[in-house]
Amino acid sequence: MSYEVVARRWRPLTFASVVGQAHVTGTLANAIRRDRIPHAFLLTGTRGVGKTTIARLLARAINCAERGEGAEPCNKCPACLQSIAGSAMDIIEIDAASNTGVDNVRELIESSQYRPSTGRFKVFIIDEVHQLSRSAFNALLKTLEEPPAHVKFIMATTEVHKLPATVLSRCQRYDFHRLSDDQISLQLGQIAVQDHLEIAPDAIALIAREADGSMRDAQSLLEQVMAGAEGRLAADDVARLLGVAGADLVTGLLEGILEADAARVVDLVGEVRRFGYDIERLLGEVLEVLRHVTVAAVAGPKALAPTVIEAHRALATRLRDKRSALDLHRIFSSLLDTASDLRRGGHPDLVFEMGLLKVASLEPVETAAALLQKLGAIETSAGPRQATPISSRMESTPRADQAGGAPPRTSAPPRTSSEPAPRSAAEPARPNAPRVTAEPARSTKPAPPASAAKPAPAPRKNDDRLPLAGKPSAEAVESWSGPEGEPLEPLSEEEAAARRWEAYLDDIKRRYGLDLYVTVTNCRAVSITPEFVDLAPTSASFEQKLKNPTVMARVTEVARAHFGEAVTVRLAGASPAGEGMSLQGIQDERTAKKKASALADPMVDKAVGELGGRVTRITVLEE
Repeated sequence: MSYEVVARRWRPLTFASVVGQAHVTGTLANAIRRDRIPHAFLLTGTRGVGKTTIARLLARAINCAERGEGAEPCNKCPACLQSIAGSAMDIIEIDAASNTGVDNVRELIESSQYRPSTGRFKVFIIDEVHQLSRSAFNALLKTLEEPPAHVKFIMATTEVHKLPATVLSRCQRYDFHRLSDDQISLQLGQIAVQDHLEIAPDAIALIAREADGSMRDAQSLLEQVMAGAEGRLAADDVARLLGVAGADLVTGLLEGILEADAARVVDLVGEVRRFGYDIERLLGEVLEVLRHVTVAAVAGPKALAPTVIEAHRALATRLRDKRSALDLHRIFSSLLDTASDLRRGGHPDLVFEMGLLKVASLEPVETAAALLQKLGAIETSAGPRQATPISSRMESTPRADQAGGAPPRTSAPPRTSSEPAPRSAAEPARPNAPRVTAEPARSTKPAPPASAAKPAPAPRKNDDRLPLAGKPSAEAVESWSGPEGEPLEPLSEEEAAARRWEAYLDDIKRRYGLDLYVTVTNCRAVSITPEFVDLAPTSASFEQKLKNPTVMARVTEVARAHFGEAVTVRLAGASPAGEGMSLQGIQDERTAKKKASALADPMVDKAVGELGGRVTRITVLEE
């Protein structure tokens, strides 16, 4: 009798003996027991996971004469024996890769009209069904949707995305899973015992890993190893017989990368060239172990899955402190790019070597927490600290409702009326500011007695009126408050005018909706006085809207609530670019001030000057 290969000799003959597809076999067995068998099945999944095997099992089970009330075929009756031998007249297997045309499908349709010769059903198994042409699919659709009662279709494919939706909707679809390394290793161990093959468990694990989730591939590799076996096989023997790199080579490459030992990496790459190892597969193994190291560094060794082999677990635990988590992520990303380059171009050995040397020579990076810790050490060694980090200030500043009372004021004392408002270096003069006339502060409140306690400042509302220009009045300063009633610093002339203009725009939106708000927002305030507010629209369309008497009446009504009861709104014509005050200009100027303030922060200055850093981007967070 001729030799039969392992993959055929160990093909499952019952649903229970199928490895790793319990979700499929369980559903099919229930359907057979309950006699609820659909007319069309679609089995999808990667290569070597049992699609054709289960298709044959299903065809044998529904035609088994001795099955009784169970789902498993008896494998003893004439119908089962003929099916196992491949000579059953009622089970017709078609290779769609070599029968792609519409004529082949027409023959199948004609054959389906005849009743089965011995069994209950005539079963058509169409393997690699995605290879059928479009016209062949169209010819099959009607029969696939309403076949004769004695016909069942079982289709298998590895590329289900190539099937038309009209075919998918006519079938019950079953997706097969890739097998885990443990499932493959267990099955290979049973085969090795039955065939009296002495092989180490780590060698079986290596074969399972090389099979990449395919039981058929694993059985073929095992047979290849069995052909060259002499005595007990270890993992190194299996690696040599299969032409794959051993664990020592993968470990050495990873250690050379993480320890920045470029000379060791070059030596090991030379070994890869001498023995002709598969570079793409070797890089995949390096990436897999690097993934374990990264998980151990970020989440701890206990976070590694139980399926990770013990050698990789020990290696990840030992190497996890060689580089920071940021470095490990950078190395992994760079090696992924190298793997992509290997698939695209020529000279794979050079691409592989330069990719490993690149990651072995990467400069280490540190997290922000580590940099802040170094800054703290620098400040401690330099003497008294001149500036406190923002986070420390936020945590150490007492709140108004804590035992220490109100927090201390850090701003400069209020200026007298004769002092001009100082302007910081980060706040340039505004040549495009509107002409604003100060409105004299009028107060009818009697002065409180000298002995009377000063009442707590009331929180400022959104519609509080702010002065147009000049130094804010004492009454206005008292009414400005932040969270928990904390007094704010006095506003500059420009900021006071900007806030009052924003309050005016917000009031327009609240009273008359978004359309009028957008119209006025697209105007520049060229001049604001107690008598007139001159608006310069940015385009003719907005100017035309404001010329409408109803629209102008609404704009004027809101302006009188903010700038004076006698004020009149006028159109000043088109405004030259940059002249006057606009909402966008206000926002841009505030953003520029915040960025300038961030650059002037002592922490940033130390990070740039003493740690050799550089500012690449400044992001203004929403308040």
